[in-house]
Amino acid sequence: PATAHRGQLTVKEDERDEMPRFALFLDLNRRYRAGTGRKSTLEYIIRSGTSLAWTAVKQGEWIQFFGEDRRSIVIPSGGGRTHLLRVLSVLIGCRQEGDIPLLTLMKQRLEAVPCGATVAAFSATNLLPADELLSLIRLYRARRCRLYFVMMDFHSFVPIHSWPAKASDIDRERRQT
Repeated sequence: PATAHRGQLTVKEDERDEMPRFALFLDLNRRYRAGTGRKSTLEYIIRSGTSLAWTAVKQGEWIQFFGEDRRSIVIPSGGGRTHLLRVLSVLIGCRQEGDIPLLTLMKQRLEAVPCGATVAAFSATNLLPADELLSLIRLYRARRCRLYFVMMDFHSFVPIHSWPAKASDIDRERRQT
């Protein structure tokens, strides 16, 4: 229409947000809580998430964070050192006391993740339901998201209810499996 009135070709430009985005999901479901201190599923999830968040911000990406412990944890997308410090302070305070499975959380928060974002999800278990996982991957891929899952075997950690365990008991249990 504008071309017809001007007698020449015109270029229509749309601005797209090209700011790289990084979304971090942590599995804070109490069902997969195991180990204590530095040798716990929570510690591994927090350390891994912190490392990725730090790296993403250093590369100039905006980050957002989702988790579900006793409360819903949502930190909207933002960038820079101040935002990173906010994310890290929340990560440090996380507890593995949630009731919502990671895949459910990711499905609930799908619309909050920008199209084309890089999404990293840390699961405290490798026993995720295959059909739900595949469905979730399809949903995120439809939004052109790059999706990465890191899954731990919570059975490789000493169960909390049997701590403190003797080294001989741990060795015996490993030999039996």
